[in-house]
Amino acid sequence: MRLTAVVGRLGLAGVVGALALVGGSAGTSLAQGGFSATEMQLFWDIGRTPAGYNSIGQPRTGDVMEMTIEHFAEGKYADHYVIVDIEGQKGNLRQPGTFFFLYKPRLSLDKLMGRKMLPVGILGELYLAGQYSGSSNPYLRQAWCYGLSMDFAFQPNYGVSNLNVFIRDEDTQGLSYHIDYWWDQPFRIGKVDLDCKGFADLWENDSQRVFFAEPQLRVNAVTFAGPDSWIARASIGLEYEVTHNLYGYHYGWERNPGVFIAYPF
Repeated sequence: MRLTAVVGRLGLAGVVGALALVGGSAGTSLAQGGFSATEMQLFWDIGRTPAGYNSIGQPRTGDVMEMTIEHFAEGKYADHYVIVDIEGQKGNLRQPGTFFFLYKPRLSLDKLMGRKMLPVGILGELYLAGQYSGSSNPYLRQAWCYGLSMDFAFQPNYGVSNLNVFIRDEDTQGLSYHIDYWWDQPFRIGKVDLDCKGFADLWENDSQRVFFAEPQLRVNAVTFAGPDSWIARASIGLEYEVTHNLYGYHYGWERNPGVFIAYPF
């Protein structure tokens, strides 16, 4: 059965619920004595280009509802990151339209070797890393990546970031490169707790460079809802998607804003 057929049959809530259970179970086993976190995000992308495709493959512009599950687990020697993203259909935003999946495992060379592999103060651990991504979107092709990942150790206030340098392997082209940077930086202005997080990816696809970034600015809901509110653990924020050639060479630079709410569980 095709992936899109499975998504359509289960419905948006069913798919996300099943994947959350699977991700949570996997994270529990990996993170025995370590760390595990799962978060659900609900997005409203405003006037997005493209917002899906019509029956003859032409792109559409419009609002898009999106649900994302992110899961991270860290064990003694390894960690992994999983993202599941489902976009609603235009005109029926609650009905699943497209599906994206990413899995990124890393194995710490520092912990395997018992020493610091990158003897520079601002650099953290060095990892062997891989990544698999697949999607029902025509512009996000199935790809396998493998290479090195390194954490940074210079950010204040429990901020984290890492850089991944991969060889990218797609069925539709030869080997190429894929570089991605991910960051998460909490900070405070007055009594308001904020968080700036996101990613920026650069890779080669059919002899053209593709850029894809999604920075977010979040505010913790406890700031205005109070610690006893049911929404106190949630965050609300703005996301600004910036891409170049992601949707095809004729698109060039595209900028798509959105709003979201995120809740950990």
